[in-house]
Amino acid sequence: MAVYTIGENTLPIFDNPIITMGTFDGVHQGHVQLFNKMKEEAERVQGTSIVITFDPHPRHFLEPNSGVLLLTPLAQKINYILQAGIDHVVVVPFHKAFASLSAQAYVEEFIWEQFHPHTIIIGYDHHFGHDRKGNIDLLKSYKEKYPFQLIEIPASQLNNIAISSTKLRKALSEGDLNTAFEMTHRHYKLEGIVVQGNQLGRTIGYPTANIQLSDPLQLIPHQGVYSGYLTIAQERLKCMINIGIRPTVSLGNNITIEAHIFDFDRTIYGFTISLELYSFIRSEIKFASLDALKSQLATDAAIAKNALKNTN
Repeated sequence: MAVYTIGENTLPIFDNPIITMGTFDGVHQGHVQLFNKMKEEAERVQGTSIVITFDPHPRHFLEPNSGVLLLTPLAQKINYILQAGIDHVVVVPFHKAFASLSAQAYVEEFIWEQFHPHTIIIGYDHHFGHDRKGNIDLLKSYKEKYPFQLIEIPASQLNNIAISSTKLRKALSEGDLNTAFEMTHRHYKLEGIVVQGNQLGRTIGYPTANIQLSDPLQLIPHQGVYSGYLTIAQERLKCMINIGIRPTVSLGNNITIEAHIFDFDRTIYGFTISLELYSFIRSEIKFASLDALKSQLATDAAIAKNALKNTN
């Protein structure tokens, strides 16, 4: 398995490449069904499965004020695609020159010259090239010129993928981690660097690691308290996570992400960590006093520890 970036790496000559293209944000089970089809086809023709994806998200480039938030930053997305059993991931920098390629140039100079695909797997409504003028009908018109096979993703499967992406975003926005897990078969992950906070947690017995997200465009789930795991330098630690504006102790509206690690007393400022949200405990609320907050945190911690008791 390997990862290539167009413009940074020279692509090798792949054996009977089976390719598909898309953003694949979230890498949910709808995407995995597509990847499974690619793997089946690659096995049938003794070929290589290749997922082509884009960075940044095309909508971030084409519609910078769209407000689209990512479910999976690039590094996460690549890992999840490879974990699904795909042989290679090719990252295409989505910039002005690439966005300006005509649909014909996209097929001739990008798809064929770069990959010489044995098979292209694509949806009937997939569009590409400048002004999105390319589609599956254009690819069909090239089949006599270029000897690739074309597999059309059924509309029902495409609808399932689109619906799944919408449902996944909705579930995370509502703190519905059970639905999110069913759709992805993994716990939602946030990654970033530990930065110094106001250290108020220490004064009430609940010191926290404050996380600055590595990708500020990642979707932040529903504001509240969660149980979860914090991973630092391959060490996975049980924790309680708070996401929100901390209305009891702060007058601002900036969302903070902080984790209280159980049975832990080390300074980790500057470390890169990841948080896995395991279960939702409660929504964020404002308390009448610090004592009331401290009492609730004790209850939250007990709930979090119990939720994580039989997990690994």
